Parts: sequence; structure tokens; C-alpha cells
Amino acid sequence: MTEIATANVPLYIEQAATFKDSLVCADENGAPVDLAGRSAHMQIRSANFGLLMAVLSSANGGFTLNAGGTIGKIDLCISAAQTLLMINPNAEYDLVITAPGSDTFKARE
Repeated sequence: MTEIATANVPLYIEQAATFKDSLVCADENGAPVDLAGRSAHMQIRSANFGLLMAVLSSANGGFTLNAGGTIGKIDLCISAAQTLLMINPNAEYDLVITAPGSDTFKARE
């Protein structure tokens, strides 16, 4: 996998509540990117200390790519059981998309 620098995006998570969010992955011209065959990976860390609180991926069910049949749409879901373990509601995350052949890019900056 290609190594890239990651971005830290602020995120507020309510403990013991299901967290859902959606975003659209687009190219430099604003056109949605087809995510078929790609994978997604996210690390959520506490904003204060950088403590790793959760790791989500398309492989572990944390993401749905091309969600609802919409090209480029990414649905994120963190269960209430997962957020219960998050000790700090102020968090940061990065989201990395890997294409077939291991080309990697940041989806959230």
C-alpha cells in the first residue's frame, strides 16, 4: 500500500450513541468517484492525547462504499457499543481510500 500523509478532521461523538455520517468522494473536478472494488480505512483518535479509540474499515462493516447505489457515496456507521468505549467525545479522524493495485488517497482533508 502506498504511504501518504493523513489529515486530522475534527469529529464530535456522543458516547453510547450510534454515530452515522455520509460523504461523497469526488475528483478534483467535483465528479463523484466510483468506489467499486476499493476499500476504506479510518482511525479515530482523541483530540487531546491522540489515543486510538476506534479503527473502522469497509472490511469490518464501518463503511458502505457507493452506498445506496450512489456513485461516490460513503456511509459511515459507528455502533453505540463502539462509542460507549470512546472516553473523549472530541476526536479527530482520517479517512483513506485504497484502490485496486494499492493506490491510496485521502478522502477527507
